[in-house]
Amino acid sequence: MAKKSRALPVKWSQLALVVGLTLLVAYLVALFEVAIQGSQARARAEEAGAEVATLAAEGAALKEHLDYVQTDTYVEKMARQELKWSRPGEKVYMAIPDVTATPTPTAVPTTTPTPTGSPSLWQRLKGLLAEPPHTPEP
Repeated sequence: MAKKSRALPVKWSQLALVVGLTLLVAYLVALFEVAIQGSQARARAEEAGAEVATLAAEGAALKEHLDYVQTDTYVEKMARQELKWSRPGEKVYMAIPDVTATPTPTAVPTTTPTPTGSPSLWQRLKGLLAEPPHTPEP
């Protein structure tokens, strides 16, 4: 009679060990990914918390400024500065700019001739743009 051949040349215990190790590695990889995602979520939460704190401080400063703007002191200050208003009986002094001062002369750019004595490209373009186009008369 012919011998029966084995379907699997490995033992069941070896197969169970390989499958178990494969599952363990897959579980560890998944656990590592979850840990990375958790770390990223904590970092985003810290950034959002810092932004909330910054916006809260900015909101408090704006609230304080709004309270100040709504006071009579601020209204009077703006009326005096922007509208040049004064209270009855007050003397207002205004600074008048000195119009006798002469302005400092500015340097006038000069064009330098080209070594060959012919006008430069910019001078030729300027000359072309300054002259009206010639049209033949009928």
